[in-house]
Amino acid sequence: MSVFKKTDKLTLHTVAPPVALKVEHLPRLHRLSWWTDGDSWPALRLLLPAGSALELDFERLLCQGKQTGQQLEITCEKTAARWEHPRRLERLGAALTAVPDGTELELAMGGDAPATRYRGTVSNKTWHISESSLKLTGEVLARALELSRQCDEEDWLEAGSLAAEVARGFQAEWNDPCEVRVQGTRIFFDDADEDRSWLLLCGGEVFLREPSFQKHFPDLEKVLREREKESQALQQSLSQLGASFNQAMGIKSGELILKGKKSAYHRSSLVDLPWLTEEDVDLADRELAELGYEPVGDLMADAMAGAMLRGYCRPGGTAWASITTGAQGEFIREFFSNCEDGSSLTTTTLPEAEARPARKLLKLSCPELEVRELLAAHEAELKKLGLKPGPTGSDLIALAADVDDYLVRWM
Repeated sequence: MSVFKKTDKLTLHTVAPPVALKVEHLPRLHRLSWWTDGDSWPALRLLLPAGSALELDFERLLCQGKQTGQQLEITCEKTAARWEHPRRLERLGAALTAVPDGTELELAMGGDAPATRYRGTVSNKTWHISESSLKLTGEVLARALELSRQCDEEDWLEAGSLAAEVARGFQAEWNDPCEVRVQGTRIFFDDADEDRSWLLLCGGEVFLREPSFQKHFPDLEKVLREREKESQALQQSLSQLGASFNQAMGIKSGELILKGKKSAYHRSSLVDLPWLTEEDVDLADRELAELGYEPVGDLMADAMAGAMLRGYCRPGGTAWASITTGAQGEFIREFFSNCEDGSSLTTTTLPEAEARPARKLLKLSCPELEVRELLAAHEAELKKLGLKPGPTGSDLIALAADVDDYLVRWM
């Protein structure tokens, strides 16, 4: 079914006051639908003033045009590429700056996305949107278009009270986004001019989650619920695979103590692992006991297939200690602190440990150090970076919660 066959059935409502949008910026309005569904399929209808004409090179624009009298309909072929329709509309918007004053312009959007339409009159290369199939005030539409504008022109997005939540969720969803930081109600992108795609994707998160937009634009909450279901299904599948692998490696899963956002966490027993001896574990316990650390238990996470850790804390301490081992026989010692500014520092004996500064996940790799020296290096690095570590928990559940939070931010 063509876009217009879907959208012509939709009743138009007055947008008051009308909202002005440069014709070349048509993609900014289409983006509101695209954020809801990447398969949003745009089409344009123009009613030209009597006696006027408009010449367009549809082959170059990768669009199709059909003119009946003074009415011109422009459509784009359906494509599976998520970014293709926005790109085509960018080319088309630039070409439509030649539209004569007095032209009635309608932008319709369909495909698998909820059908919507907007209509208004063009004057001085500006489209004055006065009608919409959605019951929108001019103020709400203008704010949505302002968010869309920021994606094109600024190195920040205004997210209001959602800024921290959206930034965390965005970093959790995408593996390696550009550096993102929150200042007040704005989310800043340090490499915005090099790659606008991160702002476009994050802008969609702001749009979907903003309560005032959810009241006026269709299916935003539904999209979020479906996305959460998909994420949970994927997480469950990964957990099942991890549990099967652990079982095959002889890693025993005990009591479930936490079902986190990224994994399920179980009590286990380090000394039962086939590749460790009791002496290995006792030595680690004694070395950490000399520093005031006591074991809180052994932890197995479904998301960390083939690995197990023993956690340690000390009264009033600001750093967890852990030993982590895997089926390759590795024995990694680490100290880990969560800091007041939201960053985390891990000092580890793992060689060339990867950090993610954009997500405030910092690493110091010291494979040559013994435990006492490793703790000293951890404390020195905190001081060098000006970080203020917060208190740790005191049991295995608290450690599991911190591991899960770390995985959320990492993945």
